[in-house]
Amino acid sequence: VMQRDILPKEMVYSVKEFPRLGHVVKLNNNSDSTASPVLDYIQSFTQEDINLGRIFYVSASLQGQDHFTVDVSNGFTTAEDLEVQVVIVPRIIPIQVVNLTVREGGSVALTQEVLNITHHFYRSLNIDFILGEAPQHGDIKYLDEEDGLVTFSWED
Repeated sequence: VMQRDILPKEMVYSVKEFPRLGHVVKLNNNSDSTASPVLDYIQSFTQEDINLGRIFYVSASLQGQDHFTVDVSNGFTTAEDLEVQVVIVPRIIPIQVVNLTVREGGSVALTQEVLNITHHFYRSLNIDFILGEAPQHGDIKYLDEEDGLVTFSWED
């Protein structure tokens, strides 16, 4: 939030409704320090804290959707009941893979029925796939090309 003639440290966010699947915390030591980070549970924070990268949402769940509500005050006026939406994404990209059978000399397209990223967040990104082990009796390649692939992307 920005407002003319009001310093970022004067814009105060007060957590009115806390998140259900995580916590709003503040980093209270220097992030350049070699010491372990100190994260404190908080009920309020400033725009300056946000600008300095000190405010975090820490998930206590593997995935899901969460929210929390804040009031924001500049000391004169308060904006109430601002809802902050949080989408918790899995740490590991969830991929569903189905074995496929190919007749000798034939080919099969790698479609979403064969190789599928199952979480909407990761589906919206252009994920690169790297072949850890090449097929034993064939190649993975683009339809119009002769050379086999070592990598390909989700958009391919």
